[in-house]
Amino acid sequence: MKTTFKMFDIILFCILGIVIGILTGLTPGLHPNTIFIIILSIPWLASSLAPLNFFVFIVSLSIANTFFDFIPSIFFGAPEEDTVMGILPGHKMLIEGKGYEALFLSVVGGFFVTIFMILILPLILFIMPVLYPLISKYMAAILIFISLLMIVSEKKKITALAIFMLAGIFGMFILSNFPQHISIFPALTGLFGISTLIIGIMGTRGNRKIKSQSIRMDKDVEWKKGTITGLLGGIFSGIFPGVGISQSGVIAAQVFRSNLKDFIVAIGGINTSNIIVAFIIYFSLGKIRSGSVWALTQALPNFTHLHILLLIAVSLFTASLSAILTLNIGRHIIGKISHINYEMLTKIVIFFLLLLVFLWSGIIGVAICLVSTLIGILTVLVNVRRACMMAYLLVPTILYFTNLYPIILSFI
Repeated sequence: MKTTFKMFDIILFCILGIVIGILTGLTPGLHPNTIFIIILSIPWLASSLAPLNFFVFIVSLSIANTFFDFIPSIFFGAPEEDTVMGILPGHKMLIEGKGYEALFLSVVGGFFVTIFMILILPLILFIMPVLYPLISKYMAAILIFISLLMIVSEKKKITALAIFMLAGIFGMFILSNFPQHISIFPALTGLFGISTLIIGIMGTRGNRKIKSQSIRMDKDVEWKKGTITGLLGGIFSGIFPGVGISQSGVIAAQVFRSNLKDFIVAIGGINTSNIIVAFIIYFSLGKIRSGSVWALTQALPNFTHLHILLLIAVSLFTASLSAILTLNIGRHIIGKISHINYEMLTKIVIFFLLLLVFLWSGIIGVAICLVSTLIGILTVLVNVRRACMMAYLLVPTILYFTNLYPIILSFI
């Protein structure tokens, strides 16, 4: 009877995590970390949660969010750091009438990566303590290589370098002078969100409604290459401190320069695998790589093999149910979106995003957002791929690992 009750608790908190994951996923700017901080800041609430139940809730919410947050990114152009690389091809497919297929591909990546991650989990647990010390010292070199690859792959290499440096200097200045809630969300919203929406309006003059969306997809969805890339990208971003999902997305962008569908699968996979890897890193190395793991340590300092088994079960259950719910919610939105005036909807979304930026970050955040929007528009006008704007995060990270950050910043 006691085991049954515990099992009921696990299922209950897993479903609760999925429900809250829908909320955080569909609301631009609302991150799971915000929910965890709210819970931990209320003493009676934090103390009333059993550590095991809180663990289930954290894992479930974190994984569910990686599925649902593609809905506003693809359909409304509202990016999070986790989906910022996927918004561009996803929104492009929306304009072409294939928005639901883009959502489906992101779900495919997240679901199959969860399966693969569970299958190779024993191998990861075995090699992680050996692999990490060997490659962590080469972090700066790896990021420099990624940056150079990004620039030399452009047709206009000098222009791409200029955009890269502009975004990088902008990132250095903002990230070093303002806290994260001001420096990350407003900048990414401008670079990849509002700028994309404005370009979208410019490109649909005379075609003011979103093209009727099809829910039909290719019978043979090629998911293996994108899923493997997503798996490796998530592991990469999980292992290295300072390398986020968006940086791994840059690598995926170089791998799939001409294949948007594989790229979206990869981004969906990177988001989900990064979350699972973060828990594995903490178990095997004792290192905190995400806000989810930090929240976990506040209630559950000791992570045992029992929790690894529970992580597998919760991940599989959450990914399966979240995949089904994401596609159903997306289908409902798709059924209505083609009847909406695209230009009017876009203007409303831009206003909403600016309002969110103001509420989260104040007038300084709005100013950052507007400047980053101009950089985003400029990048498109000079015909440079928008992945180069990830220098906003890449350049400060490189300088951090080369210990040049304070020196370069003093010149700026």
